[in-house]
Amino acid sequence: MTNSRLMQRVTPVYCSTLVALICAAANGQGPPGGPPPALVRMGKVQRQQVSKHRLLIGQLRAVRRSLVACEEAGRVIQAPPDPGTAVKAGAVLVKLDDTLLRIQRDMVTNEIEEAEAMVAERVAEVDLAARHRAQLAHLTKRGATTLNEVEDATDQQTAANARLRQAKAIVHHRTTQAEAFRERLTNMQVLSPFEGTVVRKSTEVGQWLSQGQAVAELLETTVVDAVLDVPEYMVRHVAIGRKVDVLVNALGLNREGVVHRVVPDADTSARTFPVMIRLQSREGLLKPGMTVSVNLPTGGTTQALTVPRDAVWATPGGSQVFVNRGGRAAAVPVTVRFGTADRFVVEGAMRDGEEVVVEGNERLMPGQRLKVMVRREAAAARGGDAP
Repeated sequence: MTNSRLMQRVTPVYCSTLVALICAAANGQGPPGGPPPALVRMGKVQRQQVSKHRLLIGQLRAVRRSLVACEEAGRVIQAPPDPGTAVKAGAVLVKLDDTLLRIQRDMVTNEIEEAEAMVAERVAEVDLAARHRAQLAHLTKRGATTLNEVEDATDQQTAANARLRQAKAIVHHRTTQAEAFRERLTNMQVLSPFEGTVVRKSTEVGQWLSQGQAVAELLETTVVDAVLDVPEYMVRHVAIGRKVDVLVNALGLNREGVVHRVVPDADTSARTFPVMIRLQSREGLLKPGMTVSVNLPTGGTTQALTVPRDAVWATPGGSQVFVNRGGRAAAVPVTVRFGTADRFVVEGAMRDGEEVVVEGNERLMPGQRLKVMVRREAAAARGGDAP
């Protein structure tokens, strides 16, 4: 079959199919096999009066950094983990050879048993001396013994009591020694003082450590502080406990933090005050040294576009929102400036009053048709009952 004849047979079919697709698109229907309408909940773009903010650049710093040292001297039999290893609070970092201490502890334990046996013997002597003196005192009343014999018995009883106190003191001394050995044996293991990451190890197996010698450096990574140098005219607007949004530039990640400390000691050359914003980092993504951007209030107000926080969707190319335009999802790139209450102040190609998707945007595709949930449908989607 020639090419011209093939085209004559294919063209009518192709044209009729194309016309059908165009008509379907004109009627708001997707092509056959396309994604179904997405069930979404909507919010509003609003132009609001918000506080003026200024962008400040800072960096993340560790909340705690510890140079962990040993409390006992000894030979290392277990070295600390390699740098970069995460450890839990109370995890064993280093073990020292405790053989000699165990031998000394066992020796003291045996001495305690001997001292306790001596105490029992001294108690028997005290009882015997007391009975002997009582018998002599009774005989003295009858004139069957002399006063000197009674005084000798009293002295013997006093001596027996003294030997008993001495034996008890020996038991107490040996018990204290045993407790000291138990404490020293516990200290032969160097434990992590908090949950964090090893950033430097200072010893290896076989090395002899002196008392107080460093074994590893530990960095807490579950929480970090974003440290900013805030100009003096802005400090009074930054209250401790205030929630602020922190952008970690390297990750393109927005995190909510809390103003933890404001250091009342200005840099005299720049007239700025250090401000610490505490951030949680349980997954370990936030690392000391990373650059952060934070918008802090300067005082005064201005008009700005805001959207619900749930409308902003992070993508590898930046933040975006889905706007309802003609019943279909339009992806609009936005720049998040800062948060205010339950909304973000943003910049983007949107108008006041437009609808944005706040629920169902995690699987939404640009151009996909939208089916807006009513209250009952929204409650059912969340697994609850509508009022």
